[in-house]
Amino acid sequence: MNNRIGILCAMLEEVSDILKIVKDYTTQTIGCRTYYEGRIAGKDVVVVFSRWGKVGAAATTTMLIDHFKVNEIVFVGTAGAMAPNLRVGDVVIGKRFVQHDFDCSPILPKYEIPFLKTQFIVAQEKEVREATAAVAKFLEPSYFQTCFTESQITKFQLNNPHFYVGDIASGDSFFSTNEQKENLLKAIPSILCVEMEGAAVAQVCCEYETPLTVIRVISDSGDDNASVDFGKFIVDVAAKYSQKIVEELLAIKTND
Repeated sequence: MNNRIGILCAMLEEVSDILKIVKDYTTQTIGCRTYYEGRIAGKDVVVVFSRWGKVGAAATTTMLIDHFKVNEIVFVGTAGAMAPNLRVGDVVIGKRFVQHDFDCSPILPKYEIPFLKTQFIVAQEKEVREATAAVAKFLEPSYFQTCFTESQITKFQLNNPHFYVGDIASGDSFFSTNEQKENLLKAIPSILCVEMEGAAVAQVCCEYETPLTVIRVISDSGDDNASVDFGKFIVDVAAKYSQKIVEELLAIKTND
């Protein structure tokens, strides 16, 4: 049976760029969301805007699995850096996912998901390995530099970006202050980056036994020192990252 992959995008601009590589797509609108069904690199795909926040993204993921019968989920988007070595343009591949604003204590330990008995949901090794290969290929200088103009590379300081594999935290708030960042790192020191959806998507995928890949490009420093125009970064950089990484990732999956 041919695998069917759900592709979640954290921003509408990413959906638009990914649709440029989707062949023969059709659309369905359900629950205020437009789902695009087509093919990338010979793989059946359903592309959709995740919506912002944990509830919206979880609802979209459930629809992909239950209604569109996808066999796995790929989620691309942006994130704020938590680890001090991360820079704008770097990429984080999710290995473990935690909801940093989930707290049932004292009934359960802080961050533990009821009935799943875990604080962190762990990605499967195969998905992490494939994502690593796709991101590494995209970030090769000979490839990466063909995707952006010299002015874009200079403007957004996209000099020799790196990728990392590790922990991603999600919660229903946008990080924009030093205090938020310091408090999260004090509570969960292993966190590489923070965003608003990935851990909720991971919980749905865990409960449905659906493999998940989360790939996030760093768009800002997650504090009040951010120097990049977020809106321009999404249009000029993040959308291209998502398109190229998805294209490489699905090519790898086609060759498996």
